Amino acid sequence: MLKIIQNNPYRFLGVCSNSPTKERVANANRLKAYLKVGKEVSFPLDLPKIIPAIHRTMENMDSANNSINIATDQLKYALFWFVNGDSINQMALDHLQNGNTAKAIELFGKKETFSSLINRGVMAFINENDGEAIECITKVIHNTDYRKAFVNEICGATFQISEDDLALLFIDTLLEEIPTARLKNLFEQFGASFDDKAILKQKAIGQYIASINSVITETKSVKNDNASAQLQAGTKLMNTTKSDLKDVRSILGVSDMQYKMVADNLAKQILQCGINYYNNTSEDDDVSIDKALVLQNYALSIAAGKMTKDRCKENVDILKKKKEDLPPSAVKSEVKFILAELASYCKKPDLICHAITLLNNTKSNLQSMRTKLGSTNAYYLKISTLVVSNALHNVIEEVNAIQNDPMLQVKIQLGLELDASDLNNLKSTIREAWKSITIMDSFDTESDYKTRYNSNRNTLRDMCQQLGISTYTSSSSTTTHPKTTTTSSNTKTYTSSGVSSSSRSSSGSYSSSSHSGSSSDDTPWGCIIIGIIIFLIFCLSQCN
Repeated sequence: MLKIIQNNPYRFLGVCSNSPTKERVANANRLKAYLKVGKEVSFPLDLPKIIPAIHRTMENMDSANNSINIATDQLKYALFWFVNGDSINQMALDHLQNGNTAKAIELFGKKETFSSLINRGVMAFINENDGEAIECITKVIHNTDYRKAFVNEICGATFQISEDDLALLFIDTLLEEIPTARLKNLFEQFGASFDDKAILKQKAIGQYIASINSVITETKSVKNDNASAQLQAGTKLMNTTKSDLKDVRSILGVSDMQYKMVADNLAKQILQCGINYYNNTSEDDDVSIDKALVLQNYALSIAAGKMTKDRCKENVDILKKKKEDLPPSAVKSEVKFILAELASYCKKPDLICHAITLLNNTKSNLQSMRTKLGSTNAYYLKISTLVVSNALHNVIEEVNAIQNDPMLQVKIQLGLELDASDLNNLKSTIREAWKSITIMDSFDTESDYKTRYNSNRNTLRDMCQQLGISTYTSSSSTTTHPKTTTTSSNTKTYTSSGVSSSSRSSSGSYSSSSHSGSSSDDTPWGCIIIGIIIFLIFCLSQCN
């Protein structure tokens, strides 16, 4: 039952809302006298058989008197209490005081007047039939004759109040006890005026938006670098605003600009919570990505404006890509070790010795991945290719560095014979390069990388042959498992580009002989060989 009926000041004073002032004053004085000596006082209109008993004190008696001194307050409480408008109403009130509610209701319905409608409405509220109550009372408010008669009866002929103001007074009073959404539905079904529905629509929107904005403000106060707090705040923001946002959408529609603004503000804050959580969490990626995606996906689902939708989609796509790139759980430890090795490797100089170390250090973990996932697994091939491409980069860089030796370049340009030291340095570098290649040959790589790798390998092999370096490799040492996956990783990596066969001319047409001195016809063979090597190095640099 509404508190405004149970604690209505007219009831407290034991009078109808249109009772003469002198009756109210007489009852108030009687109450004071009894209360001073601690005696209980009751009135016929207490209606204890249908309304919970009222507890009277000196304090609430003064409050009751003061609450109906102003005309608008008198109208406010009169909308929720009985009016003695004519003889039929008086008979009905007598039955009501005797506990015969059925007969009272029957008499209230005999003849429609402003007083019978108010009384029927009050009885409906007492019986918790709020729809019928709203139907009766709003009819009084929006019928010109009924409204005028009601206002005159309560406040006198000199007081005036507009239809809209009286309706707003009724609605605001109800909103103190009935939730906006429920009251809006009641007025839509039983209200007597479209204007009332519009008022409640705006009030409902304002209430929902205020509720949403309140939680957004609370969320913004959470520290951005506190991952767990951001996740908790984002989850709370998402869950506690779902109903309010749904109500705003149902009232305004998805194309309404006000709705779009509310939805976008909410989406952006939930999105930011997901970003802050993911960027600061120490949880593993397979856990943190899933948690962040819950917020990001929801933000995307409610975003209304294009810019907000695009931003949400971009972040969702990033997380989805990261999730796709996560290693299978079975090889998480192997991948973690390999990526750590790559991270350390990338900080070292571009030397072949480091490439060989990388290959040897990662080989057993890659073999473990191959055993668990299979030799044709896309993720395994991606990681294996990543290792090979990084190692090959150092090989190419150190071999290419030979051609940039200033003294060597001068000798070549002047046609001078190279000494044994020059050739030994070349041979040592090329021999180490080929050693690393033979290790790489045992690694599986993706098919699109294999072509690039083979081009570099063939160029290096030709250089070995020209210098008389053995390139024998047992057939069992090379294995290939073609796939068509593209290598990608968050780890910093080096890359080397391949070269087509047309990048080299007359491949394999050079003599494999190596001479440190002049022939009988004084031909500078050392220079010729070095020239050939430099040409092949140029081809290798093109591969890179």
